[in-house]
Amino acid sequence: MQVKKSLGSLLASTRQFMTVDTSYTATKDSDSKVCTLMAVDGDNNLFVLDMWSAQCQQQKLVNAILQMADRWRCPTVHIEAIKEGISVYDDLMSIVTTKSADMAEVDFLPRIRKFNPGMTAKTAKIASLLRRFDYGRIKMPMRERYQKHGGPFSIRLSSSTPRPVMVVCSTTTNSIPYLCRCTSSEGAP
Repeated sequence: MQVKKSLGSLLASTRQFMTVDTSYTATKDSDSKVCTLMAVDGDNNLFVLDMWSAQCQQQKLVNAILQMADRWRCPTVHIEAIKEGISVYDDLMSIVTTKSADMAEVDFLPRIRKFNPGMTAKTAKIASLLRRFDYGRIKMPMRERYQKHGGPFSIRLSSSTPRPVMVVCSTTTNSIPYLCRCTSSEGAP
């Protein structure tokens, strides 16, 4: 079953946040750097709204984070506080605390937060998400949303997202357990 919602309606009824997964190196053999924009609703359904990834230098990642946050007016960006993530966090904090939106060529600056993903193996974190996928609690836009029936401002969400959509796991495996369990406004993204 599919439910069709306007993007405005979805955004008004959810809490949006971005997660960032940095790779330790920037060579052709490195993992990609990834930032993902997500939203969570009152029923703890997770909506993947936008994603960017590239094998690149840190500055390109920082620019992509700020551009995505500006485009969606995303209130918070959560960055892993390990290895390369600390440097990305420091770079973003420098821009945000000095209110240097003009230097980043954006109009909006999000709050920057770091989180520690813990010591659990990434494979175990991915396995912990399978139940969410199986029960349709992770919603991803269908590819045809930009076709003539959808348009960029409406989003069709599948109630049973297939398991093979694990591309999102790069940023979600570390952040979902941390970000979706927050219930108070103080701990929420």
